[in-house]
Amino acid sequence: MVNRPDPAQDRPRWALLGAIAVTALGAGVFWPRACGLRFADVPDEAPAASAAASGEAPPAESASVVASTSAAPVAPSASAPTNEAPALGNVMVGKSTLMHCQDPPAAELKPSKCGEHGLDPLVVPKLESLASCPAVAGVSGKLALSVDLDFKKQALKVVAGKGSSTMRNARPDNKAIEPLLHCIRASLKEMLTADAGAHAHARYVLAYPMTITANTAAPAPSASVEKEKAASGVVTVQVDTAIVRDAPSTSGQPIGRLSRGTKISTIGTAGNWYHVKFGDNDAQEGWIFRTNVGR
Repeated sequence: MVNRPDPAQDRPRWALLGAIAVTALGAGVFWPRACGLRFADVPDEAPAASAAASGEAPPAESASVVASTSAAPVAPSASAPTNEAPALGNVMVGKSTLMHCQDPPAAELKPSKCGEHGLDPLVVPKLESLASCPAVAGVSGKLALSVDLDFKKQALKVVAGKGSSTMRNARPDNKAIEPLLHCIRASLKEMLTADAGAHAHARYVLAYPMTITANTAAPAPSASVEKEKAASGVVTVQVDTAIVRDAPSTSGQPIGRLSRGTKISTIGTAGNWYHVKFGDNDAQEGWIFRTNVGR
């Protein structure tokens, strides 16, 4: 005898199949992830990133790797910003000579009674910072400086003695000296205030020889570009190689190079730049920085 099932019992048990499917899904997907298993085509995240996302501390191995990496010096990026001012001139500071020292109101002491003053590492960088002073642009010459530092009173005197002479744009101009001294005083004043009371004597007077040469490279352009003014004449290149650019700015593209002694025609000015014609039959136009040429 053959038993035939009831039609109602012969239908698929959908509820049971659904329960089995959910169980299989959980076992096949969620259980491996819960155990830290990953499929091969899922890229691993960095331990630190995973820990940050989950709020958990990174494993001990990761911490040791980070520590050893951070201990190594990291070279600065080439594109990192800098606070250094652009050099508008070249400044060389010679060996100092101690003239005398003093502990007011006592009398001045001879250099042999002063001992080692140790001021050069402080003073020389301040003198060299003259290279970024706007007053030094286009200036060359020599300064015989007398630097009088009174740390007790936080006062100073800076004068240019005999033998000091300067030129501006290849022309004698000793009126350029005082603006240079103004920059030097401002720079030394900062050092004087910060370093008060750290020396054997209250006052020192030192002499420094300085040599200034004009920077052949044009300084960084100002924030605003001045409107061009008409001008005419002939100028001569005063440096070994002068760069001609397509705009009155150091960001302008170089379009030519002129050697010392080359005569060029000016057709305009904009700030510190000459608009010039150059090349065969003055066929080209460009811009050249004013300190690179003279009349």
